Amino acid sequence: MVSRRRRKLLLHIAGTTALLAGSPVQGVLRSARAQSEETGLIDDEALRAQILDLDFGRNRRILRELSRVSFGTVKHWRRQKPHNVPVVMPPDAFPIVSDFGSRYTTFGGSRMNLPNPIHTGIDIQAPIGVPIVAMWKGSVAHSFLDKQVGNLVAVNHGRNPRGGQFRSVSTHLSQRFVEKDEEVDVGQIIGTVGTTGVLASGRVPHLHFNLYSKRYPWEGDLQRHNPHSRWRSGPGIVTLFRPTQVASFEDALDIRNTSNAHFLYPIPGKNDLAFFLNKLVSLKEVS
Repeated sequence: MVSRRRRKLLLHIAGTTALLAGSPVQGVLRSARAQSEETGLIDDEALRAQILDLDFGRNRRILRELSRVSFGTVKHWRRQKPHNVPVVMPPDAFPIVSDFGSRYTTFGGSRMNLPNPIHTGIDIQAPIGVPIVAMWKGSVAHSFLDKQVGNLVAVNHGRNPRGGQFRSVSTHLSQRFVEKDEEVDVGQIIGTVGTTGVLASGRVPHLHFNLYSKRYPWEGDLQRHNPHSRWRSGPGIVTLFRPTQVASFEDALDIRNTSNAHFLYPIPGKNDLAFFLNKLVSLKEVS
């Protein structure tokens, strides 16, 4: 029997496919739907069995809080559609609780009295301590603790001959594991989810994730970019880093034309969470 959550996901995917009928991404959406139907969501007991006893106190807290997470969903408060990219989430993806362009916070409050009344990134809900990964290979531009946004890690993902580039920025982290100028690989752990910084909502632990870009150096500062237009599998098709598919992610990022650049979701899926939690044990936190 298909669960209510799975039925809702499949109906959403079917609706997305209908909206994009005849478009170049229709075939990719059909493939994503098939993959979603085949991919199950690992249960908490199976996940517990995969996690090593090392640092189990933190892992036990994470496992307990996973029951409050609605995996594979995008929360749009008041039925708002903040952008025009239909989003398809893998069943085990940590949920987006405040989308790009939203006028509402992670817990549904109005953003009108905030410095940015329109959300400039995506907020991904996850328990404190869940690993955050590099969405693609690159060089760490910034890694520091800020009073407003908390622990921040920014990664530059290449630069084309004209000077254009992409930069991903992760904030509110509880821990940072990379330093400025360090080279990182796709899928490498760069930090963990937290609630640091004045602008973080302590009621909803989450990753605030921004994507910035510019095509030419004379365009000035990097401009905010909708991450949903740049997922690896196609526009709106959230793509998770899978440890079993590392080879498919090792090709060089084509940054010669910024329109060709595509990336991965910055938090691994629940099905692969044990793999990344176990890797945390050997990492050294930076101050």
